[in-house]
Amino acid sequence: MSRDLSEVIDDYSLDTYGHTNWAYVSTLDDEQKSWSGKIEGEVKFFDEEKTDLILEMWSEGWELNDMSTVIDEIKGLHMGEKPLWKFTQEEIDGEYQRAVAWKKEQDMTPHIETDEEYAKRVAEIGKDKEQE
Repeated sequence: MSRDLSEVIDDYSLDTYGHTNWAYVSTLDDEQKSWSGKIEGEVKFFDEEKTDLILEMWSEGWELNDMSTVIDEIKGLHMGEKPLWKFTQEEIDGEYQRAVAWKKEQDMTPHIETDEEYAKRVAEIGKDKEQE
């Protein structure tokens, strides 16, 4: 059974980068070529690991802020702030370093139980006592 080239590239991308988000360079315009990732020959492999961590940091920031902050962020993206997928490699690397520092801080910060988590824990304790 023969495989086409895209399947071979998918396998390589998955083994090397952990994803299959790639494109033929010849199909990209100049802006897309500048997006975060690595070009190998005629193929561009996009930076998912870095962008996933950055998006995690951004979304957590949105969740912990009040809704007006989230709305301001969304308006900013809509009104001209550059979305992550348009970041250059240099911008991704800078934001990724900030996200790595954020992640280390999160890992060192003790988890604060939310009201829902507390209620769930109390309910589980009640179930355990009923079973005794």
